[in-house]
Amino acid sequence: MEKAVYTDTMLPFVTKASRYLGNEINAVKKDLSKVEIKCALVFPDAYEVGMSHLGLHILYHVLNSQEHIACERAFAPWVDMQALMKQHSLTLATLESHIPLRDCDIIGFSLEYELSYATVLTMLSLAHIPLPARDRDPSWPLVIAGGPSMFNPEPVADFFDAMVIGEGEEVILELCEAVRTWKKQRASKEELLHTLAEIRGVYVPSFFNVHYNRDGTLQGIIPLKKGYETIHKRFITDFSGVAFCTSPVVPYMQIVHDRAGIEIARGCSRGCRFCMAGMIYRPVREKNIATIRCIAEKMLGQTGYEELSLASLSSGDFSDISGLLQLLMQDHRHNKIAIALPSLRVETLTRDVIEQIKQVRKTGFTLAPEAGTQRLRNVINKGITEEEIVHTVTRIFTAGWNLVKLYFMIGLPTETPDDLDGIVALSKKIAAIDKRKQINISISTFVPKPHTPFQWVVQEQAASIRAKQHYLRKNLQGRNIRVKWHNHDLSILEGIFSRGDRRLGSVLLQAHKMGAGFEAWTEHFNPDLWNNAFAACRLNKNFYLRQRHLSEGLPWSHISCGIQNDFLQKEFARALEGTPTPDCRRASCSNCGVCSPDERVYKLNEQNTPNAGAAHAQAARTPGSASVRYRLYFAKLGPARFLSQLELSSCFARAMRRAQLPLKYSNGFHPLPKISFYDALPVGMESREQICDVELLNTLEGADIPGILNPHLPEGLIVCTAEQNVLKIKQLADKIVNYVIYFPKSIVCDYPDPTTIKGFINQFDARKEYIFEYVKKRKTSRVDLKQFVSHVALRKNNVLEIALNKTGKQTPAVAETIQHILNLSDKETKALRIIKLNT
Repeated sequence: MEKAVYTDTMLPFVTKASRYLGNEINAVKKDLSKVEIKCALVFPDAYEVGMSHLGLHILYHVLNSQEHIACERAFAPWVDMQALMKQHSLTLATLESHIPLRDCDIIGFSLEYELSYATVLTMLSLAHIPLPARDRDPSWPLVIAGGPSMFNPEPVADFFDAMVIGEGEEVILELCEAVRTWKKQRASKEELLHTLAEIRGVYVPSFFNVHYNRDGTLQGIIPLKKGYETIHKRFITDFSGVAFCTSPVVPYMQIVHDRAGIEIARGCSRGCRFCMAGMIYRPVREKNIATIRCIAEKMLGQTGYEELSLASLSSGDFSDISGLLQLLMQDHRHNKIAIALPSLRVETLTRDVIEQIKQVRKTGFTLAPEAGTQRLRNVINKGITEEEIVHTVTRIFTAGWNLVKLYFMIGLPTETPDDLDGIVALSKKIAAIDKRKQINISISTFVPKPHTPFQWVVQEQAASIRAKQHYLRKNLQGRNIRVKWHNHDLSILEGIFSRGDRRLGSVLLQAHKMGAGFEAWTEHFNPDLWNNAFAACRLNKNFYLRQRHLSEGLPWSHISCGIQNDFLQKEFARALEGTPTPDCRRASCSNCGVCSPDERVYKLNEQNTPNAGAAHAQAARTPGSASVRYRLYFAKLGPARFLSQLELSSCFARAMRRAQLPLKYSNGFHPLPKISFYDALPVGMESREQICDVELLNTLEGADIPGILNPHLPEGLIVCTAEQNVLKIKQLADKIVNYVIYFPKSIVCDYPDPTTIKGFINQFDARKEYIFEYVKKRKTSRVDLKQFVSHVALRKNNVLEIALNKTGKQTPAVAETIQHILNLSDKETKALRIIKLNT
């Protein structure tokens, strides 16, 4: 069996090593000998992207809450780690226990976007698992997938044994129970797949044959199992009662959404005609306010996050968003917890909501006009006016914000040059509200999505999109306007796989062989590679971008999200007429098919009536201005050596909040805890003594601060002692700093033998002068190492001791010094294990 990849000896050679540690706060590591099912949740993108996904944390909690299931995580290793794995024939493993993915019972991929498909194959290949599902016998893990992209599963159907259509909190346990029973019965894989097909929301691709007409269009999707013609999505009816994670894993590194997140509602009834999420997640369901407050209290207490995000497709549409904000501010303002609403419609951003948000920290606002003219906003059923947009931005600027982000799309159905002029005019009108304020504009390309009224329309070609981007770039200029664009070739690839069929599996396989992966990262996307893959498979990209006839069979026609095809066709016709459809929460039922024809079965939670929360609000606690300074002496050892200084700072701040220390915060619009560190270490170096100062609001008489804080710190960070009422250190005093250096065994490099090392040390000792040139902060300096190095010697067990004269002057790094004295290569130097003994 191959070795697992995530070992200490590998991490010095990769960027952002904390991605691979797997021992974060709230990570779950079970005794694998005592569980029946080993499950890996796999996200086919970088760690910082996958760890920002709320659904992953929920399923991780749901699975690990079962005693007989061990659920661990895996993310796509970054390109430098992938190169090392291939070079040394290592296999992809889980983060927590470092078990190879191939040794798991279930591997569950989360597919949030089509551009991750090639990375799925990369990860299976790194795990040494056969890519096509037909090549995996019962000795291999069951490979499944879920996520919104699975509402058209066909482009990746060849690679998965089963797929989950819809929401996973309940169905994932049913699926695990089926595998558990199957293992006990030692039945065939075919029998397992038949069992899975009986679970609502589970799609088994091998139970369908797909036939095509001579012109390439779909002739039919033929079920091979009786009664298995349509796969109906799973969805949660009791949204307040469903399991939710209150102790998500807290990353060391800064991730894309680095905050606590609560899904306050699921689904959207606004009916934007381009939005697949708004269709597939119907009906709208809300958590009640009491549940949200309870989750927030527990989650903030168990993570130490400084920001709370209230997530949904449209957070401002929550029935009592103002009352909820007021209560959450009452609960957490004294701890300087900021509240963010990441998804807001223009008309829901009221003055009261803005005033609530700004109480602690001004979190960002992104507004999505989508189109520049009212005509086109009516076509896409956006339901907002220019007057509302301008009025909302004015309100934001008046409240003290200096930045607003705007989001537009180009290539929308029926778009004309006037609509592009409308984007320019509206953007400049907003920029003119206050020229001291910044307007950041993001312009993406419209991609038709399945299960939407625009699922039949043509996707605009790359050349046309480039021309529109050039026009907007030329005309959207201003001192306070910044514009960014989505890569047009990426949008084309997304569109192909969004509405693609099962034949695209061959293209994916070919692209994988050519080196595809990380397509969502522009620097790793190679359009020529994909053009060659399509050519090799003799498939025409334009076939998948074309207009579909309303009577044409669609590759996802056997997948039901609950919305009737007749409704989508009527909405398409209304779009071409420019006729809006009102929100069914505020008007009559639009008969989309999700709810019962007699009544709207899935009502909003009746506890969430407008202003229900406001009546219970109380004044928040206001701490005094006095403070006391504590000095902490701590060790940074073992895996903690791979934390950067920024990660270390965040780690301590969150640990102190979890420990409920009364932190003193800075003033201003972005309050931060008053914590300072001295003599920052380079990533990879250990230390037995580092210094951290923290200001608290009051004295902790007789408190054992190390005893309070250490249970909340990760492995390798240990507070040894604490002093009270110390003065701030302006500069560390000159002193001798001692280090010990180990030469660890590594698959990456070998070290000289002890006799050779002693020879280099003897040469150094014999010299009267040893001039060394080094570069620090882009400046070249010279130093006499004989003046800088006080002592160097090789002791028993091949342990090197070195003592350096640390002064206020700039000096070379200890690793550079050792490298120069011992004549080590860059690889050998990176692999050294250096421990600082004193500050």
